Amino acid sequence: GSLDLQKDNVQLIVEAFAKIHKKYDGLQFHIYGKSNAKDKKILEDTIAMHNLQDKIILKGPVSFEKVPGILSSSIMLVSSQVNSQRIKGGLSTKLGEYLYSATPVLLSDVGWIKDYVNDGEHLFLAEPGNVDKYAEKMEMILQHYDRSLSIAKNGRQYIIENSSHIVMGNNLLNFINQLS
Repeated sequence: GSLDLQKDNVQLIVEAFAKIHKKYDGLQFHIYGKSNAKDKKILEDTIAMHNLQDKIILKGPVSFEKVPGILSSSIMLVSSQVNSQRIKGGLSTKLGEYLYSATPVLLSDVGWIKDYVNDGEHLFLAEPGNVDKYAEKMEMILQHYDRSLSIAKNGRQYIIENSSHIVMGNNLLNFINQLS
């Protein structure tokens, strides 16, 4: 997908990672997506400011086929959506694919997300725009990784039970049958 700092505040995640990375020697942060030159420069400058060029890697865009493997082989999936009008009326499209990966997920507490999933039960939520809260949640996930994996498995099971193609197909079929 795209890497748009107006939509996905990746700079905030870089700042949060900068606060915790020293405690986790081998940890790397991979950033995927195509960005415009201005946003890429902002990220590169932020990474350089914290001297994290060896810890944070801008991977660029990847093919659709590689996404499931990247998601499921990651230690943690993090997204920091801006609390904007665009997201207030809906859900992040990342929610389903991230949860399905069974990888611990940290997202911004924006939009309708709390109407569907629970912080600490299916995933982890952080206050949007708050670097310290993101850093705290990232550190909590890493410090209690077995528990975080269990929560990630709950998130995957939730998606399977509530949003799989079979469940959604049955919901559509039931709706159509009610119209008859």
